[in-house]
Amino acid sequence: MNARTTLLGTAAAALLIAGGLAACSKSGTGDAGNNPAMGKDFKLTSETITLPSDADEEFPAGPGAEAINNNCRACHSPSMVLVQPPLTHEEWVAEVDKMRNTFKAPIDEAAIPDIIAYLDGYSAKLKQSAGGTPAAP
Repeated sequence: MNARTTLLGTAAAALLIAGGLAACSKSGTGDAGNNPAMGKDFKLTSETITLPSDADEEFPAGPGAEAINNNCRACHSPSMVLVQPPLTHEEWVAEVDKMRNTFKAPIDEAAIPDIIAYLDGYSAKLKQSAGGTPAAP
């Protein structure tokens, strides 16, 4: 397990615990099962999530690869992005906009054109390969 995986797991556990503690304190009982918002059958359980194994790898070389590596790999492994279906230019612009504005990703505004160019190139190659996954845009 790498530091990124550990950090994500720790953050998720903290959110779950904080939510449960908040529910317990609101009910005044200290028992999440007695909180109507949690439901009588509420239980915390452990789950195993398999993260992509290429988290330490970089995106394949191509125009805009440096921008996507520097701005997107903090949250996305290459395989997570490169399994997406081919999108139009406008759809990639909307995706990057969503990452910046909805999810507050710290993407350098100056890098956006290069990131979009990389993703456009990826989609173009994916369309050319008739549904296969290309090695690089």
